[in-house]
Parts: sequence; structure tokens; C-alpha cells
Amino acid sequence: MKRPFRFKKVATALASTGTLAALIGGTALAWGSASVSVTPCDPSASTCVEVFQPVIRTFEKATGPSFTDLAGGVVHPVIRMDNVPNGFYKVEANGILDVPAIDAITTEPDTALGDFDWKCTLYMVTADNGSGAAVDSWETEADSLTDTTFFLKAGVNLNSSSGEGSFRVDCSEIAPIAEIWSTSSLKIIAVYASDLIHQPGS
Repeated sequence: MKRPFRFKKVATALASTGTLAALIGGTALAWGSASVSVTPCDPSASTCVEVFQPVIRTFEKATGPSFTDLAGGVVHPVIRMDNVPNGFYKVEANGILDVPAIDAITTEPDTALGDFDWKCTLYMVTADNGSGAAVDSWETEADSLTDTTFFLKAGVNLNSSSGEGSFRVDCSEIAPIAEIWSTSSLKIIAVYASDLIHQPGS
């Protein structure tokens, strides 16, 4: 409890000498463009600091398309977000994949059904990369897994010669039986970021 009080006293003293403005400016510079200020300021004043304000874009489909793949493994687009301006984005996508007819007649797990193999891929599409560049993929395979939820995410630099692009999710199903599989609760979220830094790691 003593430290915040001491800081307030120091801040008050600094403000009286004009040093607080420099302190705030230095802090904002250290934090980078992701820093956030909750205090309104006058743009004409030297103490006003421009801060990055992220934009969240979202597109949802409560009920998506359904497919019947006799051979299995056919890739289908299930959701797409269009008209996304160039920039750095954190992109997330998720949705439910299901075989409704089997849900009504069996209780999972039912080992008699065999393996269901689900795959989904997140693509970033620009005017320059054709059908798109894969930026994340997801797969699950399990005995009698007739419904599942996919999750995809990526940090990307969308840079299209047209000034905008899109994000798309394609999915496929390989099943031991030929039944209609459906998609629902589909969603793509793109959060605009100020930069994209590829960090080293091991």
C-alpha cells in the first residue's frame, strides 16, 4: 500500500515540473504501439500520446454447408471472411463437424463404426497467391468420432496487391460409411495488430 502512494507523490511532483510528460512519453515508447491509454488527451498538447487501437473483425455462420463424400477425403470450403484490408492479423477459426444421422442411432464411442478422420486447414488468400496459402492445419482421428470441433489460429501478414484479401477454412472427412456430414457454429475472427515479430525459440 505504501509504494503506490509514494509513486503518486513522485508523479505529482514530476507533473509540477513538466517531467511527467516525458515519463509518460518514455513509457509509451517502451511499451510500443500495443500500449493503451484510458485517459483522454488533447491532440494539440505535448502530453498526448498516440496509441495503437486494435480492430476485431468477425464473421460467423450458425449453420454451415453439408456434404456427402462417397469416396471420402474430398476437401470442401466451409467458411470464408472476405474484404480484409492488408495488415498484420491474429486469425482464429473454429466450428463443429458432425454426422447427424449416426448421432441419432448410436452412442459414442461405438468401436463397430471404425475410424473417422477429420481435417481442416486455414488459408490466407490474396490476389497474388491463387487459392491461398495454408497458415494452420488441424486433424483428429478416433474410433467412432462422429462429431468434433476444429480450432485453427495463426499470426499472418496479409499483403495483397489489390489491397485486401480473405481468410478461408477448408475441411474434409474420411469415414467408414457414406453419410452426410454437416458443419455448424462456424467462426473466423481476425484481430488487427501493429506488427508481426517471429520470435526465436527451441
